[in-house]
Amino acid sequence: TQCNARKSLAAGGFQIPALSSGGSAAGGGGGPSATRRQGFSISVANLVKLIMYAQSLPDFRGLGTDLTSNDLRVFLMRQGKHARDVFGQFFTLEAATAVLTYEWTLRLRDICTFLNGPTIRQHNDRTGSRIPDDPERLTVWIDVLQLNQNSPNMQAQLLQSETEYERADEHIILGTRTVGTRAWCLHEAATRARVGRRSHVLKSLRCEAEPRFDVAGFVAGTRGLFYEEMIATVPADLALIRHRINETYGSPGRFNCALLSIFQDAAF
Repeated sequence: TQCNARKSLAAGGFQIPALSSGGSAAGGGGGPSATRRQGFSISVANLVKLIMYAQSLPDFRGLGTDLTSNDLRVFLMRQGKHARDVFGQFFTLEAATAVLTYEWTLRLRDICTFLNGPTIRQHNDRTGSRIPDDPERLTVWIDVLQLNQNSPNMQAQLLQSETEYERADEHIILGTRTVGTRAWCLHEAATRARVGRRSHVLKSLRCEAEPRFDVAGFVAGTRGLFYEEMIATVPADLALIRHRINETYGSPGRFNCALLSIFQDAAF
């Protein structure tokens, strides 16, 4: 089946199943909300401070600058705490400007090679977007910090994240070469697409120097079989995400078309 990469799957009578946990699908375009929602977010400037603070903790001293979200999750599970209980001084109760999609194997310090003034300004100039390029003003929602990593109910966490990706003003995908293979990342992007809202794929400042940041190479080489080829660290997560995709998109083909549109439309 040929994909129409310009056609919104949220239009033309495509019905989005109601969420079973009380959430609802948000509609509309990608412009800023008239009224800011209350929420829980962190500015990019404070994210840098959080990373530096975390690297000083005894649990992470052996990792140095190689700290990843996977490491944070293990730490939070050992502590039996939510990130806000450990790093609460870095957060704000304001709703996030943008939700992030990224690979958990990405070093946290590398996030700043995507979320920086020059990269965002270049993207805004190319696309006519209005993502804040000031690290104090750009507030983000990051799953490892905002979701409860100790929750035994993964489906509830999945549905909570869907609500965030549907409602946020902006959605930023950190463009690593393998981000388009990760089940959680693809689900987040597809959640955004199914309600007709835009996603922004950002390149790293080091995209030309390091192959792992070559998202343009991935886009050029993808076969578009995202559903069939996506992977997850936890097999149960992969099964859960595929089930949710079938619920919301109706078929792997529609899901694949939505993802192909996002990556093909990226302003590289």
